[in-house]
Amino acid sequence: MLSIDKQMLFLLTRVPSITVQRFIEIYTARGYSQQSVRNVLSRLKGLGYIETVERSNYAITDHGRRTLSAIAGKGFLYGAEWDGQWQLVTFEIPDSERSKRYQLRNSLINLGFAPLYKNTFISPWNYVDEVNRLTVNLELQSNITQMKGSFQHFAITRELAAKMWNLDNIRAIQKEKILWFYNEYMPAVEKLKEEGNALQLFIRYLELGESMSEYIILDPMLPAELLPPDWQGQQVLELFYRNFSTLYHCIPEDAYYYAFMKDE
Repeated sequence: MLSIDKQMLFLLTRVPSITVQRFIEIYTARGYSQQSVRNVLSRLKGLGYIETVERSNYAITDHGRRTLSAIAGKGFLYGAEWDGQWQLVTFEIPDSERSKRYQLRNSLINLGFAPLYKNTFISPWNYVDEVNRLTVNLELQSNITQMKGSFQHFAITRELAAKMWNLDNIRAIQKEKILWFYNEYMPAVEKLKEEGNALQLFIRYLELGESMSEYIILDPMLPAELLPPDWQGQQVLELFYRNFSTLYHCIPEDAYYYAFMKDE
């Protein structure tokens, strides 16, 4: 699912409904054309994720909420206690279903799994429910086996974990995110606060949410035992979460966008 699709579904979880014109106002301010906004809404409706509640007014469906929940998948796992057990997912999918196999692998990696062997992925965290939902959506229930346990005569060290989860690449992205936040994002937000521009502050809110979502997908949020001592994943996410959940203080309560931004 594309970023704008997910974002629109997220917005529809915060209010009963949104008009087409309001969506157009928001996303043309983000650089999208009116037609592309209408195309996304049409696609979401065609997939059953949203429905028309009255003329040119959309609400999210139960199917849309479940889909968004399944996509979100990962929670904030830093600080969670690891029991030393590994979740293992192994699968055998024929070439005739190679597109589903590709989707499954990508989805497992986005959840925080890493390949142990060609068709075997592991995670230190319990994602049984998320994997079950994924296999149902892909209609692959009979092709996948899940197990949980510990290794015998083998250990995943910090060094091996760094290679399996490409932590050097994620570390470079952490630095980019921090520089972007302090050098570009916050100066722009501070200027908009002075101007009192509710729409543009809301656009920055969406931008931060998008950047945060991108990073959550990349970061497996491994237990401390498997991470380098100088790992900054928790700091990046806490920085983003803190600002994402408090930006609503910068606009009036009667502004249309306040309901979207207010932390529940």
